[in-house]
Amino acid sequence: MKTTALIMAAGRGNRLGGEIPKQFHRLMDKPLLNYCLEAFEYMPEIDSIIVVLPPEYAQMVQVRMDLKPFQKIVNIIPGGERRQDSVWNGLKALPEITEYVMIHDGVRPFPPIKEIRKALEVAREFGAAILALPVMDTIKMGGQGDNIQMTLDRSRLWAAQTPQIFRKKLILEAYQKGQRENKTFTDDAAAVENLGYPVRLVTGSSYNIKITQVEDLSIAAGIFQSRKEGQV
Repeated sequence: MKTTALIMAAGRGNRLGGEIPKQFHRLMDKPLLNYCLEAFEYMPEIDSIIVVLPPEYAQMVQVRMDLKPFQKIVNIIPGGERRQDSVWNGLKALPEITEYVMIHDGVRPFPPIKEIRKALEVAREFGAAILALPVMDTIKMGGQGDNIQMTLDRSRLWAAQTPQIFRKKLILEAYQKGQRENKTFTDDAAAVENLGYPVRLVTGSSYNIKITQVEDLSIAAGIFQSRKEGQV
């Protein structure tokens, strides 16, 4: 079953600061983006990779040279205004033979291979699966005047991660429906949920962090060092 990894790296990362998008910030000796690309490059379950970049970077010679060593990359395409627009651009560029799509945030540098393999098995059986972690904190819903409206039952709450894996025909149908209805989705599973199709939860990893703010770089550096020393 042919599987394509769709790496979403089209954001500008304003919260991280700096002059370049966060996916190009360097962690130790290379850009953040390269870490997740390396993981998928060496996964035999992945047949091809598509990278979605900010439009002004997608054609940049230096960026394309930096990505050239990754043999599985079959296309580098420009993203859109919103994340879901960028995903749609990527979906339209999928190889014809693709059967399953693995959509991953390019600023999650440490995709957990064991958990991803489990999610891929589940997606192949049920059509849709995502990595997620059970919420450990007590979650409050705010109301007017910064008052607590209610306390949510955390036993039923999960924090979504990526990759999120779908049968190709299913995710294409989901995004087409979302476009017709002018819906906004915060992740890809939400588009499939909008179809009324069930999405399976697979327990992810606490190391599968998303780099959003400056302090996340320090956390990522610690994870990198621990992995290098064989501690995780």
